[in-house]
Amino acid sequence: MINQLAFGYDEGHRLLTGSVMLSATSTTMLLGATDAAPGSIDDRLITGIPLETEELYAFCLTWSAPEVSRPGAVWAHVLLLDLPHMRSMENPFGLVMLARRPERATLEQYAKPMPEPAPNMLTKHPPIEVLEGVISAAYDVEGSHVVVTPNLSWGESALALIWQAQWPELRMRFSFRTRDAVKGEPKADVVVARRIRGSRRAREGAVKRAWVTGLAKDLVEDGPSQLSDLMNEFGPLDVPEPATVAALARISGFLELRDANAAREEVERRYPSRSSGVALKSAVFGSSRKRWWSATERACVGALLATRIDAWDPEQLDLSNRLARLVKSMGVSLVAENLSDTPVPIVRDAVLEALVEAVRAKDVAELLTGHQDLAAQLLERRPDLPTQAAMWRDLDQQTALGLLGELTPLSDAVIQGAAEGGQVQALVDVLGKAGLVKRMVRSGSIQFASKVLSPRSVWRSFLDGSTNDRAVLLAAALYGTQRASGNLLRALTSTRTEPDDLWFRAAIAALPATNVGDVLPVVFGPLHSAITEGRLQRESWSALDRLLPPGNDLARRLRKYLLDVARSDVWPTQKLATVLRDAGVDLRQLRKEYRTNDEWWDATAKALKKALGPK
Repeated sequence: MINQLAFGYDEGHRLLTGSVMLSATSTTMLLGATDAAPGSIDDRLITGIPLETEELYAFCLTWSAPEVSRPGAVWAHVLLLDLPHMRSMENPFGLVMLARRPERATLEQYAKPMPEPAPNMLTKHPPIEVLEGVISAAYDVEGSHVVVTPNLSWGESALALIWQAQWPELRMRFSFRTRDAVKGEPKADVVVARRIRGSRRAREGAVKRAWVTGLAKDLVEDGPSQLSDLMNEFGPLDVPEPATVAALARISGFLELRDANAAREEVERRYPSRSSGVALKSAVFGSSRKRWWSATERACVGALLATRIDAWDPEQLDLSNRLARLVKSMGVSLVAENLSDTPVPIVRDAVLEALVEAVRAKDVAELLTGHQDLAAQLLERRPDLPTQAAMWRDLDQQTALGLLGELTPLSDAVIQGAAEGGQVQALVDVLGKAGLVKRMVRSGSIQFASKVLSPRSVWRSFLDGSTNDRAVLLAAALYGTQRASGNLLRALTSTRTEPDDLWFRAAIAALPATNVGDVLPVVFGPLHSAITEGRLQRESWSALDRLLPPGNDLARRLRKYLLDVARSDVWPTQKLATVLRDAGVDLRQLRKEYRTNDEWWDATAKALKKALGPK
């Protein structure tokens, strides 16, 4: 049932009868809402007004009362609706079919509720410029709320379309009026009038704002749309006010254009805190976006990175994991191009987590270009990155210098990575040539040493009087024994227990020396073990191959070389036995390999058997 009221003239405009008693406040509001006079006896005026204290909505229709002697007297029929009515009515404006112009003889009909019909009113479409004007006046809070049109029935049609499209809670709060003339700014969300009294200008003609045009188009088209889906799903979750409709319409327009950044900015304007608009934010920018939003994952995540306000919840949007997946597949260009210069902390933290998980060394240079602070934090969390040459290759020297300064004190691994990545000059600028040489000596980085240590005069100033064993080994590995002969044997001896590639290169470089009889006992054991265990690197293998007697088996050739030197220099049996024992060489194997009638070998083999025992 629907309660109703009748208003008319009785020593003034009064409430004449009704099916329900209202508060004095609500009655006074309705007296003002129903007292306006139509422009002619053929016109009617329509007013929609919320009665908040009663939790009711008043839908009012007003007619002229020419039979009353007082000029300007009117009749009004008011239908009172509650929220369940609003929810059940597909088209609440269809209530005009229930409205009846009161008369003195029929007032008793308004004293009881009327049955709720199921009106089936098809709303006519007004001229598009009128509809756009009413939309703009109703929903644009920054402009005038008055629309002028010569035909009030067009205004009614526009109001009907607008009211029908609203969700129930907004219908209960939305106020509207049609009037013959209006003066001043009305106390309603929208007023449609034939004319304006006074000098104030009204909205006339088509409104060109894109969201208004889009909303008007949606209202006159049949069937669901992206905008209607958006309104129906998220409007009821927001404040029931006209500004909500405008915001959702603007957001929908940018979604249709696939403009993720503009959509994000509009969402932020309406929902500027993390706790507001959560469902809409998830539907538009979450990992499981709605079907009507076809922007790419890259565009959505990129738009979120560009935010400058704390309006988003990265955890709820799973931003870190989504960004990590994109970084793994596309690199850091998404971050470099979109992340705000001053990102909000919670977004910055999510980005850092994603980069820690997914960034590649070769991508750091791009990140350093625009986000050095973020890159510095990343390198703190990923200390392995600056040890990789790929991170340094695309850096300009100035950026490399700054980064080396941030990473001070430099580890050996970072120095090697930077040098192999082409940043030798930046390292020299930071450490000086002598300082860099010392660090390279410690780390044994042969691959790039020749780039740094040229001309050789650098070595002279560094090695003269040096007792650094690694420096001597590096000199021998790079330039042969001419720069290290004085201390090379000592250096090889003191470091032979833990030989590395630098040691092996220096050892091989020392073998052609005139004092090979002193060198070979020191280097034979480690070299022989490295060959048989497959630890000798390609460059050392090739260098040794050029020195040894011909053959296919490098270890066997090295053993042959040892015996040749021992015979040539007439080694004492005990010296040769010590070298063989140190290398773990089996005497029986040697005897099989070198079956010969050579008197020296026969005598040496017998002596070795006594010195070594069964083996």
